[in-house]
Amino acid sequence: MKKVLDTDLNNDGRSDLIAATWASQNGWHVFLGSTSEGLLAGIQYRFNEFAIGGVTIADFNQDQRQDMVIFGLYGDPPRIYWGDGNGGFRGYTTFRLEPAMFGFAADVNNDGKPDLLTRLGLSTINTRVIINSAL
Repeated sequence: MKKVLDTDLNNDGRSDLIAATWASQNGWHVFLGSTSEGLLAGIQYRFNEFAIGGVTIADFNQDQRQDMVIFGLYGDPPRIYWGDGNGGFRGYTTFRLEPAMFGFAADVNNDGKPDLLTRLGLSTINTRVIINSAL
């Protein structure tokens, strides 16, 4: 398990989980929250293009649906998977940015939109801030 995120992917007010994996099971699982069963059985998404280094969630395109950014473990360009509002994702866009292994979303410039902070490796010298208008 590389990363686990708690968010509401299908806008039902219940927590859902995303569990990113790597190595032989590279990809992620989505577990939707249920009032009676806790979490429903996971939906597995395989991802063979590169090893996942990190994952972050935010509504980057302001459509009221959670989107997911995947960072490559070995410096591949980040990808944003657009949320479909039903617990899944409807395609992706590869960022034309410097490679990043890790990152997270935060509203850095107080404009109400999530921005992306990225890092290549463990050095703070390689930290970047990408303002949402550039996404």
